Amino acid sequence: MFLLLLKTASKYHAGLSPKSLSYKVTRFIPFLCHGSVKIYFFLVVLSWQGLIKGQDTLLYQKITIVDTTISVNQAFQLISEHTGLNFSFNPDIIDLSKNIRLDEENESLYSVLNEVLRDPSLEYRLIGRQIVIYRPVVVKRYKQDPSQKGDSVTILEIRGRVLDIHNKKPVPFANICLVGRSIGTVANLQGIFLLKINAHHLNDSLGISCMGYQQLILPVIDFVAAEQDYYLKPDFIPIQEVIIRQTNPISLLTSAIEKIPENYPLDPALLTSFYREIVTKNSRVVAVSEAILQTYKTEYNLPVSGDQIKIIKGRKTINAGNSDTIILKLKAGLNTTLLLDVAKNLPDFFMTQNFEAYAYRMTDMMISDQNEFYVIRFSPRENYQEALYSGRIFLELKNLAIAAVEFEVDPERMTEASHMFVLKKPRYLRVKPQKASYRVEFRRMEGLYYLNLIRCETVFRIRHKKQLFASVYSTILEMAVTEVETDTVERFRYKETVRSQEIFMEQIADFQDSYWGEYNFIKPEEPLKEAILRLGND
Repeated sequence: MFLLLLKTASKYHAGLSPKSLSYKVTRFIPFLCHGSVKIYFFLVVLSWQGLIKGQDTLLYQKITIVDTTISVNQAFQLISEHTGLNFSFNPDIIDLSKNIRLDEENESLYSVLNEVLRDPSLEYRLIGRQIVIYRPVVVKRYKQDPSQKGDSVTILEIRGRVLDIHNKKPVPFANICLVGRSIGTVANLQGIFLLKINAHHLNDSLGISCMGYQQLILPVIDFVAAEQDYYLKPDFIPIQEVIIRQTNPISLLTSAIEKIPENYPLDPALLTSFYREIVTKNSRVVAVSEAILQTYKTEYNLPVSGDQIKIIKGRKTINAGNSDTIILKLKAGLNTTLLLDVAKNLPDFFMTQNFEAYAYRMTDMMISDQNEFYVIRFSPRENYQEALYSGRIFLELKNLAIAAVEFEVDPERMTEASHMFVLKKPRYLRVKPQKASYRVEFRRMEGLYYLNLIRCETVFRIRHKKQLFASVYSTILEMAVTEVETDTVERFRYKETVRSQEIFMEQIADFQDSYWGEYNFIKPEEPLKEAILRLGND
């Protein structure tokens, strides 16, 4: 649980979207050009002899195109007709109407494409019978010591939005991951995501999933073609099955706790993640702090006190305003990401000695990543004032792994919980907590569950004793794990580790743009993006 320091300052992806193009031409029609009636005929000669086996080697098959002038669009159609290969690309990076002059005799298809596009920043890959044209982002990969030179790495940026197929509303916090790999990200509140992957993953598949929806799996090339919407179909278990399969929830929770050593790693892991803190006053953003983190996670039979955090790079922007503006700072915000690993640091509603203080009941069964999950709701019992939380627990049906937990301080217990949030404050301030909610998710990889997402939101009413009206402050903390490494993981050196129990924003530099390079991050929602730009200009 984090504490606050108050201080006064001086299609369901149905085919390609309209933005993407794929050519599969069965015939070619001569065309009129340049205002005069001139009919051009083209000769394409394909030489199949001497081709080396393999996908990308087909790009070096020989082609002859007689001296002619055509548009890029028509050149693609011509090549597609005579090679049987399709094109997939984002039209935003190619001017299809541009006229080009071609005179290629027994040249490789790769060379012909270079002449057609005349853009050295574009790259081509042949996947199946499809030529994928894309513009990668080349970034420098630095070693641990930033002063050392690193190698360049070619990165693909995959962008899109995840929506509910029925109501067309965003699906927040959907997981977007390379299937069978540990690389991924999560969508923001608007369902928008940006995933950066190494170009050698073009042959892989990408999965989009969220609790309560059918998983969507598509080839990476379908995502590379263009930024587009992807639709998830809600999925649920019929109520009759829920009734038949009901089990005592306390029995399920007891078994889930006993099975933690089976369902979570008993070897160290290195988690790379994106972390963000946001502070707002009366719905206006006044501070944003962000970082790429690496977390050394000890085995799940060891306490969180052994876990370590290292900041790879971070930035902040803040508008303190005038001298009596109150700045809320998350104390131990980074430490919160350790404490909220609910499978390693059990909250009180997971402790067997506290089961009698909460009321647990089975409510639904849900599906995610093609697995079924029990949904258990809990809330404080009336006569137990020490029980503060209410929420939902998601347990995988087959192995009873804790897959996700959503909980909040019960609104009726907020007064009793106020000591948990306010560490210290000036005497002239009146502080009243209004809301405290938490979301924790795990992702299954190779049969084990790893931490995937943490999100906390708190709301306070704060009033100066001489003021008539109070101000409403809110804080949001979010962390998304973007990569997990399990091979040859070693503890950080002491000087590399961050002071996780101190104020995060005081440990990073001021705001810089174009900052994250090859690292994945949670795309800011439009209002937050505008606020970051505004704060950067203040």
